[in-house]
Amino acid sequence: MTSYDYDETISVLVGPEKVKFTAHRDVLSDRSQYFNTACSQRWLEGQQKVVPLPEFEPETFQMYMDLTYNRLVYPETSRALPLVKFYVLVDYLDDVKARNRIMKLLLCRMRCPSLETVAFLWDHTAQGSLLRQWAVDAVSAILEVDKFARMVGSYPAEFVQQIAVNAHRFATIPYPSEGLLRYLDADVEDEE
Repeated sequence: MTSYDYDETISVLVGPEKVKFTAHRDVLSDRSQYFNTACSQRWLEGQQKVVPLPEFEPETFQMYMDLTYNRLVYPETSRALPLVKFYVLVDYLDDVKARNRIMKLLLCRMRCPSLETVAFLWDHTAQGSLLRQWAVDAVSAILEVDKFARMVGSYPAEFVQQIAVNAHRFATIPYPSEGLLRYLDADVEDEE
């Protein structure tokens, strides 16, 4: 069991409005490679004990705090967007356990991301991201060609290309794809 110094706290300023969260430095540093580096005395953030995260929403960081301190993953919703935003945050923070847990939730709870969700994740993830693969696989699995054709111009071009590549594949291979199945496997590190 890890022993933490609960006297050392940091402030995390989230979003453009700089909403302040106070957390134990050791707890965040243990979970996240980003916080581990940022809280180092070699960096200004570590010296000042203030870490800015202006590109994320306070609601999403609150989810991270809930997971870190209470092991809760909110929201209990059928919408994928809050979980996708959470995944993008934990990916940025390089919190592997949280990233794996969110991917499991997306695979178990969500069948098809909305247009808004696909647009967000294409704007906030890199090519080859497992999150992108999840979206492509989920949409491909239930693809209604006529409905998709009416909306094709609204989706990111690369997403549409991947759907086209997957179109023949889902005639015989079920969702989720083999690359994503490892997140449902017991071998993937996760918090209970």
